[in-house]
Amino acid sequence: LVAISNSVWHFAAQVSDGEDGVTLTSSVVSSVGQSEALDKTVDLSTLQRDTGYRLTRLGANVFKGKGRLGSVCLACEDLLVIGDNAFEGSSVTSILPEEVFPNLETVGVFAFQRARRFVAPKVKSIGAEAFEGTALTNFYPTTLAFPLPYKLFYKQRNLRGDFVIDSPSATIPMMLFGTCISVSSLTFNSPVDTVEDWAFYDCSPRAKFYWNVPAPQSLGMCAIGARGSQDAPSKPVPQLICATSKIAEGFKAFADGTTNLSTRVNFVPKEKIDSKFLTKE
Repeated sequence: LVAISNSVWHFAAQVSDGEDGVTLTSSVVSSVGQSEALDKTVDLSTLQRDTGYRLTRLGANVFKGKGRLGSVCLACEDLLVIGDNAFEGSSVTSILPEEVFPNLETVGVFAFQRARRFVAPKVKSIGAEAFEGTALTNFYPTTLAFPLPYKLFYKQRNLRGDFVIDSPSATIPMMLFGTCISVSSLTFNSPVDTVEDWAFYDCSPRAKFYWNVPAPQSLGMCAIGARGSQDAPSKPVPQLICATSKIAEGFKAFADGTTNLSTRVNFVPKEKIDSKFLTKE
């Protein structure tokens, strides 16, 4: 059992030792004296510095449901894993330092709440709905080279950037980028067999989808569309820009009265596509 205290709050945590460091398995946060507001940061880097523990993992549920909690500072360079539901239902107002995790590899399901930026260049696994209830504006790496989870960015309306799908997943899961109205472009560089229902529904009509691989064999309901496009196909929707005419023909096979794909599949000669969107030869 380790602890950090100041004049406002007391933080106690249970840790378990492992070969590559310790796991924070549970926590208790309480106010000191008459103080009711926990407006200071629980700084786990201080815990690491003061105790000598090399903190590598936050266990499942470690801050789940913690009320009256301000910020949590995860400035631990050795942090590799953030477990399932780590911050679910907590009152954490922010995770510092601006969600930059240089060596983080694994993020569990429902792990975050209220995060705005997520920077973890070495991330290899992210659980389903890991950012449920957050308001992300930035996510890095923008190349999604890990298995794609269900609802990764669902309803992240403020999420900005140009993203690249270069994943081992042959299926684009349901609601992966659903209602991401601020994303500028998506580039597909890895094979896709199936795009599930609502995967890219209600993305911005100004968004560009650069498709550099064969068209999928299966396209779910409203997989690529804009709000109202199912009932009013003429409504502006994201543009599918295919690197070859053969890819474009593959998408046109899905064209019908519901998806109306034939009006938004464009063949653009490779030499006219910005080189940043092309697969490296």
